[in-house]
Amino acid sequence: IFIQTGIIHITAISGFNITIIIKIFADFLKQFGRVTSFWVGTIAIIVFTILVGGQASIVRAAIMGWLFLLARFVYRLPYIYTALIFSALLMVLQDTTIFSDIGFLFSFFSMLGLIYLSPLIRLFFNKYLKRIPDIVSDILIETLSAQMAVTPLIIHFFGRVSIISPVVNLLILPIIPLSMLLSFLVFVSSIINFNLALVLGVPLFLVSKYTGNIAQFFSKIPYASINTEKYSWEITLLIYFLIAIVVYLFNKKRNEKK
Repeated sequence: IFIQTGIIHITAISGFNITIIIKIFADFLKQFGRVTSFWVGTIAIIVFTILVGGQASIVRAAIMGWLFLLARFVYRLPYIYTALIFSALLMVLQDTTIFSDIGFLFSFFSMLGLIYLSPLIRLFFNKYLKRIPDIVSDILIETLSAQMAVTPLIIHFFGRVSIISPVVNLLILPIIPLSMLLSFLVFVSSIINFNLALVLGVPLFLVSKYTGNIAQFFSKIPYASINTEKYSWEITLLIYFLIAIVVYLFNKKRNEKK
């Protein structure tokens, strides 16, 4: 159902989770000095990565998150482009078969979409869809950019495209941070007091139920997802090459205007 509605990404542990870890452990401790913030943040990222199993997508996100911590520690500006490529390079050097890992490919290309495609989509929104509230447009832009970036891969591996994805993501993504926070609080409180964990478990259940019900409802809509012929690697790479040309021409034109 999550695949049909285009929200399978919410079950994957990736950059969003690492960002929350950094916010909780590193940013909170900045008041005690950058050394404390850096080392506690580093340890938290390592422990979290190990605890969740060390999948390729989380390792990529962990390296990027640590690079941002490192940049702040040495008083440098972090560059997301460099961090993404460098993290991928490290993983390839460690394991040359990493590009056969679907989780890594989805994580890497969705990040590329957020970096390179979101400016194009945001330009369209600013020009033709100005009346849409910022919180709504931000979710749609991020969803569409990531979805466009991984769609050729989805067709290659699964032969399916979700049509209803932007709407479902719009309804579900805003509550995902709340779901993650409640999950964390339930875990911590269960160590302290089981009854407290049960109390906190009620809103967590309601949030999870809402997510499941939304996905289930939209999955029943006719043509919520379309089955297609699986693309070969040659066609998939050709599509990405064409997307890269469009992004290059867009950035070139924008720089000329500046």
